[in-house]
Amino acid sequence: MPTVFTIGHSNQPAAEFFALLTKHNIECLVDVRSNPYSRFRHFNREPLDDRLARLGIRYLYLGDSLGGHPNPDEFYVGGRVAYERVAALPEFRRGIGQVVDASEQQRLALMCTEEDPALCHRHPLLARMLVERDLEVLHIRRDGTVQDATQMVERVDLRMPLFESDGEDLTWVSPKRIRRGRRS
Repeated sequence: MPTVFTIGHSNQPAAEFFALLTKHNIECLVDVRSNPYSRFRHFNREPLDDRLARLGIRYLYLGDSLGGHPNPDEFYVGGRVAYERVAALPEFRRGIGQVVDASEQQRLALMCTEEDPALCHRHPLLARMLVERDLEVLHIRRDGTVQDATQMVERVDLRMPLFESDGEDLTWVSPKRIRRGRRS
């Protein structure tokens, strides 16, 4: 069974972040941020790609198909991303297929901004879709430990209002409300 890692860069110093990738023998970093830029310059797409290349790690941007902040308003319900709608998109399914194929060839990690995978789309959306395709998903935490995605409990704000919409599963939504205009 292929394994896919995930990691969130948060506000980590560059050296600590790259040490985690090295510790876990990551060969390809897949950027799944909708917007591949950060207020921490070393996590901006171009400097990140350059640094990874020097470490012998391939950089692949798939945030356009696997990002957590889709652009059209139709993907949002009550300020949260409706993951069932995102997962039905052909481009999302193609992106998941690319991850599955790449995981058979090299050790890869999906990267986004949020350190805690349960508060990011890496766990409730991406890990769920990959586990359904019989991949092992391990979340790399800032302290260097890993969490098995199948052992994590979904954390959604229970104060969230319930929404009804033509039989859609609107409980499968982003764990946090998304402020439009910021795309990660």
